[in-house]
Amino acid sequence: MLSTEPVEAALHAAARRGGRALPRLRPGGRVPLCARAQVRPCDASREQLFALRDLLGFECNVIVQATCDGSDNRALFDAIAQSNGRARGVASVAPDVSEAELH
Repeated sequence: MLSTEPVEAALHAAARRGGRALPRLRPGGRVPLCARAQVRPCDASREQLFALRDLLGFECNVIVQATCDGSDNRALFDAIAQSNGRARGVASVAPDVSEAELH
């Protein structure tokens, strides 16, 4: 079984800080932090996220784009694609994105 200890520890630490800086998804180190990132949370794999979801007994989950990733939604999309239909997401887009790009 995949260990969720790093993620659980980060969740406890975030709770002590008022919910800030939860673990961020980072598949295989492929997504660098946004240059403007003010918070640098620990990384978590989608497998750790899903293991934690299962450990907590949730049927599904919603993944919210980390602000430290800016509008680079690759990790979010990757996790949703690998969730077997059990995850939805909230993406972040740049202020200058066009209506056409959103469709």
